Amino acid sequence: MRVAVTGGTGFVGSHTVAALRATGHDVRMLVRSPQRVHDALAPLGIDPHSVEVVPADVTDRRAVQAGFDGVDALIHAASVYSFDVRAVAARSGRSAGPVSSSSARIAWRSCMSTA
Repeated sequence: MRVAVTGGTGFVGSHTVAALRATGHDVRMLVRSPQRVHDALAPLGIDPHSVEVVPADVTDRRAVQAGFDGVDALIHAASVYSFDVRAVAARSGRSAGPVSSSSARIAWRSCMSTA
């Protein structure tokens, strides 16, 4: 099964990727910073070249939808957080708000539109 994972460079996401690879699944990681993949997976014994890496910010609907194309399942472990709502607004290019719930809605709608 091909599984897309958001947040794969974080603690929960990287361990999820490791578990998926250990059970034989193909993994596509949607990551904001591809340069972080090696440091997230190598300590867990996962060859970073054994996963597909797609640069995508979970607040970018088009990038997320493209990243979900052709996958059988999605594990959404990404989170965007800040104690400064102005920083979140500046990064995302929109007014500050609940970014994590927005990214979850994008993920859900993208999955439903490709089903």
